[in-house]
Amino acid sequence: MQEHSTTTHDLDAVFGRERLRMPTGEHVEVFRESTPPGERVRYSKRFVATLLGDFRPWTEREWQVLQRLGGHGAAPVPLVAGFVPATGERLAELQTFDAGVTVEQWTTLRPGHPDRPAARHVFEDCAHWWALAHHGLRALDALHERGLVHLDLKADNICIPWDRARSIQPAAGELRALRFGELKLIDFAFAVFTGEEPPQPLPFGRHTRYDYQSPRLLDALGAGRRGLMAPTRELDWRCDFFSLAAMLWLYLPEFEEGRPGSWSEERHAQAGVLVRRLLDEHHAEPGPQRPHAELIALTKILLNQADLAASLRQGWTFSVREGGAEAWSTPLTRITGTARPGPTAAPGVREPVAGDAAMTADTELPPSLRHRPRRRAVPLAKVAAALAGAAAVGAVLWSLEPPPVPGTRASDRPPDPALAQAPATTES
Repeated sequence: MQEHSTTTHDLDAVFGRERLRMPTGEHVEVFRESTPPGERVRYSKRFVATLLGDFRPWTEREWQVLQRLGGHGAAPVPLVAGFVPATGERLAELQTFDAGVTVEQWTTLRPGHPDRPAARHVFEDCAHWWALAHHGLRALDALHERGLVHLDLKADNICIPWDRARSIQPAAGELRALRFGELKLIDFAFAVFTGEEPPQPLPFGRHTRYDYQSPRLLDALGAGRRGLMAPTRELDWRCDFFSLAAMLWLYLPEFEEGRPGSWSEERHAQAGVLVRRLLDEHHAEPGPQRPHAELIALTKILLNQADLAASLRQGWTFSVREGGAEAWSTPLTRITGTARPGPTAAPGVREPVAGDAAMTADTELPPSLRHRPRRRAVPLAKVAAALAGAAAVGAVLWSLEPPPVPGTRASDRPPDPALAQAPATTES
């Protein structure tokens, strides 16, 4: 396989002359296009051939996924500005409108406000953490309802615009609020529809520094590299729940007794319950109903509380954080070489793959997330103790019952009485 040679002339012909190249892996090129004042920012993207393999077909694959979702209207995905098919020596190009500042980019900005405690990033604020959880669940619900699984859910693939969306990011000193209601997911080239087979094995690699990938996904990737695609067809919404749990746990600050702000012991314990619940749903067998609606309603209960709702409206001033986001940044998607077809299993037979034995209902948080960067480690035993304490308090509308017995689901348990008392929801 010859590596695709990209020249300046070639890039100019496809993308135009004024653009900013975004940091990506070698398998893909992404540019932010220069646009006149008042016009929406656009991004151009194309996959290329490298020494690892030919990734060019994935450009059209991503366009097809976005077109399929766009036909449903309200899908939380970027709007396609144009698609140019591959012709001769020219690569296919996908152009989408800007979906907003990524979650990872938000963590590079230090928020400030005279009436708020200092924070390293906005998601250390209680209201913003819960808003990320709530609207992340809403976005996933919209995709999962259509059978789509993202499979690469992490901070640089989630966009949240701010309230002056024509600018790339807030200027220093401007008081701005995040528009969580417009949260969108990006990078769908390697997403799958449950029950359907992608055009070729997914070229994901396993990350060791940030374990956000579901063990179910890792098993399927290993099988796909051997030509066994049945596990990939079986991937479902549970993979994205695992990744959401990993991200929320990464951004959950440690609870400090007496610290000013909106985190209380009860709210912090409830956050831990939510992360644990997402993992429990990942480990369990799927039931007749997905748990999304219940979790969305429960997270909304928190966001409807007056002080958290006010926190989301109040906004922040922003400045670039010292050292950037080195302690928080999630790595670029790791890509492996193009898989070669291997022996196929009998129809309907799933060949055991490495990692099966380790994927049990008792799986805890990924090792790399148990000890957060540059912070005092929080043993899981302490988290469990906090949850038990919050259960004893029982001061807010939240179900803090113990995790279900392995193999059961929340939908099999009696309804949570808190849901019946939940106030009418409004968009945040």
